[in-house]
Amino acid sequence: MATDIEMQDAATDAISDDVQDPIHFLVAVDFGTTFSSVAYVGYSHEHQRRHLTMSQIEMVDAFPYWAHRNTPVHDVPTELWYPGPGQQPDGTKRYPDHQQKPLARTVMDVDNGREESSSDSESDSDSNSDSEHTPGPGALPSVSTTSTATPWLYWGYGVQHQVVKASGQFDHSKRLARFKLLLDESESTRKARAPLQETCRRLSMAGLIETDTDLIAHYLEQLFRHTRDRLARVGCTPNSCVEFVLCVPAAWKGKACRRMHAAMKQAIYKSGFGRLQHGSVNNLFIVSEPEAAAAAVVKTEKAQLTVTLP
Repeated sequence: MATDIEMQDAATDAISDDVQDPIHFLVAVDFGTTFSSVAYVGYSHEHQRRHLTMSQIEMVDAFPYWAHRNTPVHDVPTELWYPGPGQQPDGTKRYPDHQQKPLARTVMDVDNGREESSSDSESDSDSNSDSEHTPGPGALPSVSTTSTATPWLYWGYGVQHQVVKASGQFDHSKRLARFKLLLDESESTRKARAPLQETCRRLSMAGLIETDTDLIAHYLEQLFRHTRDRLARVGCTPNSCVEFVLCVPAAWKGKACRRMHAAMKQAIYKSGFGRLQHGSVNNLFIVSEPEAAAAAVVKTEKAQLTVTLP
């Protein structure tokens, strides 16, 4: 009888091992100049890793504010918009003054040449609290001047949604696109970086960011939050092991990669997706875009590569 019970327990364990949710995830991040995307693959046992195929790779989809719900979308605009204090979600109206939460220095003050600090914000006990989530479309702006808080913002398709909603009255001065170029300090991007740097200066004086890298961190935080929520549907939990693969341009210098790592570290900490270890992103592999493309081609096992020597 005891033997039968042991065999039954062993069979039950074997079945549970076969059907258990993935606990390991490989997540590839493509932070693009105009669009970004995330691909992933999950597996339950380490020995499965060696046998992963291209057909098992899935793409994160269902991004917020995507208008065509019946059509899958696998990339999202690399755009941000920081509403001014007191603005409605359409960027055109104001809340009553008693509902506003003041900034130390607002974007509007900076635009008008005023850089006056608000004593109310300094005495606000909530100003130093870290925001767990960026508020939804109907929430009141709640912006802290500390580097640990994420400002109230729109990202991805949410930016385009607000532009359409506000029609010609939308304030474009706080809409940011192509801010990936801030990491490329080459002469070829100098002209494109100039207006971005001016916008960053105003945002910094308003207390919304401290460095240009915060733009990337804020965007990645929202991207990682969405990825975390989507992967939760396929078994990803706070205890899951998440490994990141980051594709970067071949022309990037070491400084750009370090700034990108700093942005990812902040985004992972804020989003709760992935882990930090000793002040660095745990399980992060940075690969150049040409190398990633070549690795994908080799993985298909149908390609014939020719090496051309200089």
